[in-house]
Amino acid sequence: MGMINSTRETLKLDFEVFVGGHADIGDKTDVQRYLSYIEALYAAVIDGIHSGKTLPQLKKSIKLDGYSDLSNYNEWLPLNIEGVYERLMEESGMGWRPDIEN
Repeated sequence: MGMINSTRETLKLDFEVFVGGHADIGDKTDVQRYLSYIEALYAAVIDGIHSGKTLPQLKKSIKLDGYSDLSNYNEWLPLNIEGVYERLMEESGMGWRPDIEN
């Protein structure tokens, strides 16, 4: 949840232009939209894990079409899913649950 928390903190700052490391230059509205994307991504991965889906199944089934206009959406979505999945499995303890296959 580090990306979510840091993005929430960024939105508390007073700025007009945001220059991120992996995205286009934008404004506060763009940062809010990015936050919505990563929140939706985390929710979709968590829901998928709870329903017993494996990482390959998650990569095939998660479609966040409302964000398909974001730069590199098609290329990065599977990588983003994998990153969230790995973070949840390693850091949150979801990987320790006997009802979840890694």
